[in-house]
Amino acid sequence: MSTDKFYLTYVPNKKALLIADSRGRYLVDEISTEKFIDTKIVSEPGLSINKTHIIWKAIKVNIEKKDRAISFLWMAPCDLTTKEGKFISLTYNTTKYHNKIDNLVTKLSTLNAQIEARYKYTKVCLLECPPYSIKLYNKHQGHEEPNKYIKQTARLEHQIFFLNRQI
Repeated sequence: MSTDKFYLTYVPNKKALLIADSRGRYLVDEISTEKFIDTKIVSEPGLSINKTHIIWKAIKVNIEKKDRAISFLWMAPCDLTTKEGKFISLTYNTTKYHNKIDNLVTKLSTLNAQIEARYKYTKVCLLECPPYSIKLYNKHQGHEEPNKYIKQTARLEHQIFFLNRQI
């Protein structure tokens, strides 16, 4: 990660909430809140679209219905990969993954609409998912043969690019 800080633009009386999977914990030191009134980062390892209760809890704890706020959702790798012990693999290890991604995008859009309907002054922003390496993750976790995940990493990259074009 670069040494440059990401500065959130100052907006009077507005809160910012970033809800992310485990990658969110790395952002705590990278985001400067000095120009933003109230910024909170909630990081939950394994966050996926099937764990919306975590997202709703983070919003309920950090944003009141009368608050002017922006909520950033940064997730998706956990929807595209499956954890087996301490290693991960591609969930949809097929070239016919488009319907699965379309379903994920529909669920994200529905969640977005539900949040904005319940919290009238809150805007939800879905952040793009960065490319992610299954091979490097498993190597970091101590896998004896991480190179066997090279093809899965390439497929995951295609799936992430397909997903990002839709969000």
